[in-house]
Amino acid sequence: KNTLSRCPPNRQQAKLRAHDKRRLELKRMGERDIGPWPEAIPHPYNIVTNDFTQDYGVYGPVSEDEYRLEDEFLSQCGHAMMTMHQSVEAYKMAVSDEERKLHKVALEHARSIWLHYNAKLSLRFRRSPSELAQFDLSERPVPEQDDF
Repeated sequence: KNTLSRCPPNRQQAKLRAHDKRRLELKRMGERDIGPWPEAIPHPYNIVTNDFTQDYGVYGPVSEDEYRLEDEFLSQCGHAMMTMHQSVEAYKMAVSDEERKLHKVALEHARSIWLHYNAKLSLRFRRSPSELAQFDLSERPVPEQDDF
């Protein structure tokens, strides 16, 4: 039951202060027992354990700065993926060999950027490089030119 809504305003504030005081007290007790709280708790997908040696490793962000960096890496991967999609579509629509060559270079550049930033992501967000197979232009036939 919510007893705060039935209390007069001064009592509500007193109850809230008592609640905050108790919460801080519990936090201090926890810090005393297990050490300081981490800045950010890693995602469970980023914690890898070895069942034989009982060792574990954290492969992902564990601080606010690292979380911000990972967001930037995700953003860069997204931009590179979009560029690859656009380059493939432009390659299909290209009229000349020179135009196709430029789109192929843009595709390779975006692919290298995607691989670079994808390798820096934590295990939770990392994608398989096999996803890049959809952007392989070597198997795509070059459209034939119509002679008029």
